[in-house]
Amino acid sequence: MPASFFAHFHEYGKHHARFFVIIIAQIQEESYKFFLRSLRVQFVPVIPGYPHGHPDCANYDEDIQHLKEKVDAGADFIITQLFFEASTFIKFYHDCRRIGITVPIMPGILPIQGYRSLHNLTKLSKLEVPRNIMDAILPIKDDDAAIQKFGISFAVNMCKELLNSGLVNGLHFYTLNREVATISILTELGMWCDDPLSLKTLPWKAPASHKRCTEDVRPIFWAQRPKSYIHSWRVQ
Repeated sequence: MPASFFAHFHEYGKHHARFFVIIIAQIQEESYKFFLRSLRVQFVPVIPGYPHGHPDCANYDEDIQHLKEKVDAGADFIITQLFFEASTFIKFYHDCRRIGITVPIMPGILPIQGYRSLHNLTKLSKLEVPRNIMDAILPIKDDDAAIQKFGISFAVNMCKELLNSGLVNGLHFYTLNREVATISILTELGMWCDDPLSLKTLPWKAPASHKRCTEDVRPIFWAQRPKSYIHSWRVQ
């Protein structure tokens, strides 16, 4: 992986993620609301959403209600499981808003990178791949490079539709430890910088919103100049 890839990670989150997962596994059901409230200062509780409905839930409407219960318990935002059409996410978004879910909902994007991996994932998640995708993939199912090229193009178009809908402020990618396709997609969308820290290392952070990726002008606050920022820490 390129060194710049790791610049997008949050050091604090990497350090504590393993411990946090262990705590979640041990938590008692009756105390989860208090647990979420007590951790709100350090962590943002995020829950999964299922645009097609959870595979183990009786029906879609019931699953949406369960999602609202989780939000009411203290979840701060939702990341969806994979889907293949922007219209699926848009419907899910409006269904959530209709029943009173007001937290941000971030679409989860899975780049198509191989026929076998796609087959295994859809089997596991019990999702049906749309016919237009299968018609495009089947003739090239033994050519991973061709499928990846198709997957990148398909994901770029879907992401553009999602971003242009005005309903989302970001995208979540399921890379499955294969970051090349995701970087290509983000580059096509104008959301990837080879060296994000080169924009302004101090005191500003690289922007997370795609709307600020081309930003090159910022308000002038003399106390926030890199020189002033460094000096203020030296004198403390």
